[in-house]
Amino acid sequence: MKRRLVPACLAVAAWIAAGSAAAQDVAITNARVIVGNGQVIESGTIIVRGGRIASVTSGTAPTQGLRTIDAKGMSAMPGFIDGHKHVNNGENAAAQMRSLLEAGYTTVLAGGGPAEANIALRDRIDKGEFVGPRIIASGQVNLRQTPAEARAAVQALAAKGIKHTR
Repeated sequence: MKRRLVPACLAVAAWIAAGSAAAQDVAITNARVIVGNGQVIESGTIIVRGGRIASVTSGTAPTQGLRTIDAKGMSAMPGFIDGHKHVNNGENAAAQMRSLLEAGYTTVLAGGGPAEANIALRDRIDKGEFVGPRIIASGQVNLRQTPAEARAAVQALAAKGIKHTR
């Protein structure tokens, strides 16, 4: 029987992304855990508290009071981070975001494009309109202007919540 690598954490990431403001505590049990250093835990438990991984253990762990997801032998692995991706908030946004999430990307720096579109895409995912990776919105600044104008443009982006500029 062919063993498929199905990241159990993706289901949790989508669930958390869809309601990050109301993230619950969860335990993923019976998972084959692929640790970032190459170690493999054949049957482990991942505890998530407040939307963040609190612990990973071999075998079982106390799960009282936690929503439990039985991974039934599926594999869980760390999510990937794409440090620069051109994404869009158009009609294919939902499919594009789902595709990134299914490929294992849990975080994307939206590089390029108008800041407003990157913010809107981030907000659509945060509101649960569709599932996707966490979007870190960025914006562009035209540097062919006076230093004072460039500074004002960066400050305007910061006022919108942008922490990364191009």
